[in-house]
Amino acid sequence: MAAMSLRLRRLAVATTTGCALWSLAYILFGGTASAKSWYAQLAATHFSDPKGGVPIVTLVLPLLLAASVATLFNVRVQPQPAQSSLCRSLYKSIQQQGDLNFNRTSFWFALLPLVIYLICNIHRHLHGQELGRDDAISEISNAFAVFALLAMSFFLIPVARINPLWTLLNWDPASAIRLHIWSGRIIIVGVLMHGCMHMYRWKTISGESIVRMLVPPAFCWTLQESDYQPTCNDPDTECSCYFHFRNLTGFLALVGLLVIGGTTFNSIRRRYYKVFYMTHVLAAPTVLLMAILHWRRSILYMAPSLLYYAATSIPMLTERVIKRRNPVGVKIVSVKYIVASRDIKARPCLSLTLAASDEAVMSFQPGQYVKLLAPEISNISHPFTINRVPGKLHELRIIFRATGSFTHQLATRLTSGSKLPTIQIDGFYGNDNRVEQMLNHDSCVLVAGGIGITLYLSMLQEGASIMAANRQEEQEDTIDLRSTKEVVLHWVCRDPNLVKYVKAQYFDSLRWKVPKSGFRIRIIVHYTHSHSNSTVTSVDSDQVAQESELATENDGACVTTSRFASGTCHNLFRNVLPFVTFTSIAWIGLWATWEIYLNKTFNEEIVGRGWAAIAIVVIALAVSLVANIVARIMDKFQSQSFHHGLIENTEDNDLEMATVEEGIAKQPLVGGSENGKVDASSSLNPVTFEEKVGRPSVHELMKSLDGVQNPGLFICGPKELTEALREASKERCQIRMRQCINGTPHIAVYEESFTL
Repeated sequence: MAAMSLRLRRLAVATTTGCALWSLAYILFGGTASAKSWYAQLAATHFSDPKGGVPIVTLVLPLLLAASVATLFNVRVQPQPAQSSLCRSLYKSIQQQGDLNFNRTSFWFALLPLVIYLICNIHRHLHGQELGRDDAISEISNAFAVFALLAMSFFLIPVARINPLWTLLNWDPASAIRLHIWSGRIIIVGVLMHGCMHMYRWKTISGESIVRMLVPPAFCWTLQESDYQPTCNDPDTECSCYFHFRNLTGFLALVGLLVIGGTTFNSIRRRYYKVFYMTHVLAAPTVLLMAILHWRRSILYMAPSLLYYAATSIPMLTERVIKRRNPVGVKIVSVKYIVASRDIKARPCLSLTLAASDEAVMSFQPGQYVKLLAPEISNISHPFTINRVPGKLHELRIIFRATGSFTHQLATRLTSGSKLPTIQIDGFYGNDNRVEQMLNHDSCVLVAGGIGITLYLSMLQEGASIMAANRQEEQEDTIDLRSTKEVVLHWVCRDPNLVKYVKAQYFDSLRWKVPKSGFRIRIIVHYTHSHSNSTVTSVDSDQVAQESELATENDGACVTTSRFASGTCHNLFRNVLPFVTFTSIAWIGLWATWEIYLNKTFNEEIVGRGWAAIAIVVIALAVSLVANIVARIMDKFQSQSFHHGLIENTEDNDLEMATVEEGIAKQPLVGGSENGKVDASSSLNPVTFEEKVGRPSVHELMKSLDGVQNPGLFICGPKELTEALREASKERCQIRMRQCINGTPHIAVYEESFTL
């Protein structure tokens, strides 16, 4: 079964790659005269309107096909050792490159191909043509419009709520958002050039008033049919009511884009996130509608983004709305207030433990995050890293520091002793392949700054368990599945009490999971406060974490995963509902879009063009409602079938975990002194804990990677620390340039956003 799942997943990857290359080939060569003619002939064999069929064949069909296959065949599989040395080397070379640089990827696979299309399109319209100045500017202006529309064909894909393509390719959604940002910039530039060049024509060549060209006359706003024709100074100027409304819709789209672009600057997005969020929520649909109304074929170029976003996001959003009807939200198991040390000025931290369903715990992958919504505090969801709770099979935990307005209010409500706030959890998001990436390297360095340690807590636990199982398989089957020898965690922190709590809750249990030989975990804490001079070798977490008594009996629901997310389990059957939902919305929506385009839209009529977008939304809502009803029936059936078995298994597992926790309490993790020295006995342990005082240098953090054949560097910290480590990794390769050229890999860097 596992081998079949792996083959199906590889088929999905191959299909996605082929579809992407097909669309990329059109963008690269479609602007030339010969390629345009060939694509038109290809579309003519299947569609009655060849011009409208070209974007369907080259952009819409490839995306929907790839996404449909990805939704069905994307199952979580255990990595299999390659059968040949060539395949094994190729697999390792791919897996050991670090996170994909989406700025670079966006340049090579989005901006550059679109610029090539733009140049070829302009050359095709101007070369060999005897055009006047006005016509030439008009052709160039329209080329920029198509340039923007091509970017619109994929700009919504990175921001889809559930992204089967990203999950299939193991792309981090938080990093892939750069593709959305780049496409947005391309759209703004294209629309701005398109509008400005036409306004230049009206003002300087035709002598028209720009305001009069943008605002339709009063009679054009009436619904009366007549032979009324607006007048313009130049008889060659397009001056009917239709053209006035076309100009107005284009101008409104441009204004909306500029407003959205103005709120995306970091200074505004960080300080006024609600403004940024509400601007996108209100202005983005307006821009899309105005662009659809502006040109008849706009809907066909935008259909890939619209259909993909509707088919992946609306079912999940509908599911979220249904879940919000639960008046008590998620069940809160415990709230612990981690008291900040008295001798430092640090904001307090909270540990929030939530009840989780068996499916949610199994679907969660270390390094992922959830979106937490507390309607009584804010109507906007906020991201929080989440982790498993060692020894607890049906609990998940969020550890956060009260830094901003939302977290301050949330912490106050959770610890005030009054009624608990209603909390809704939506997830899981983020890269689900971090543990696998960590264990693909001979040696890894994990660098965490402050509360950024939460990213690595479950990663270390899961990695230790996998390595222990790997050593057992090596002894039984003599198969070397993993080459990882050492993982070094550097935690730069100023709060000793946070260190004490995390050590007692997560680090002490590692020594029971790490194999006795062949693999080692080193944990080094760097205290950045001068008074942080006490060790935390053996401390009970309750000494530094005050548990808040829950004010009321909390009977909320368990944390659950979305039924419409694929690739979250090992069972192919789990993907049937997401597949049927996606294909129903996407393909029925495509059929409706094409039918409305052919029969309800005309070259000089604005109103009918909006029906296709409305049809997509209506179809998505109808299918989503039916799918959510089916999902609730399936959930009730499964809960009745497995209820008794879960109770029996939970009792046995709780007894086993309690025994492990007692052993951990009796034998805490070996610690070190403040100068970084560890006990002699600790060198024999597979897990060691060291403490140092002072901020470490970048070279000290990366020292463990010297001489390593396949090094990996994971970073989760402030922007300054992240940039310094990235620069140091580049310098290291430059210093060893001869080794880099001879085949020694560079340091693979994996970066997580300290704040989203």
